[in-house]
Amino acid sequence: MKRINLWTGIITLLIGLVWAISALKLGLINKGQIGPGLWPFIVGVSLSFLGLLLILSRKSKEEFSADLPKGERLLRLLIILVSFTIYIFLINFLGIFISNILFLFVLIRFWGEYSWIKVGLLSVSIAISLHLIFTVWLNMPLPTGLF
Repeated sequence: MKRINLWTGIITLLIGLVWAISALKLGLINKGQIGPGLWPFIVGVSLSFLGLLLILSRKSKEEFSADLPKGERLLRLLIILVSFTIYIFLINFLGIFISNILFLFVLIRFWGEYSWIKVGLLSVSIAISLHLIFTVWLNMPLPTGLF
């Protein structure tokens, strides 16, 4: 397992470095404003740091083992993966707002086992919050779909 951590750390470190260097080409700051490369640069540096931590953490004596999910846990995992895949394809058709509501509804219902009313309220309120943050406050254009 230590060897896997070493190689995973090296690959993560290299991906982070390439990401950060590529982000520098976009520009970190442009005329006193945040440039398009700032956040990708931060992500690249963070990936590099995490890769380095993984490389340095090889001296752990405990072995890690995980069992694959079975039964109901496997079914829940598959439902989430399928719903996420459907969500990605529905974004351009239904728009991000309605897609968020549907995806969150499925995710919260099958992951959290809340009542239908709580699930509905949570999914709508989270979708509204995300809409307000990204569309209204940050003024980001998001896919509106056909509606």
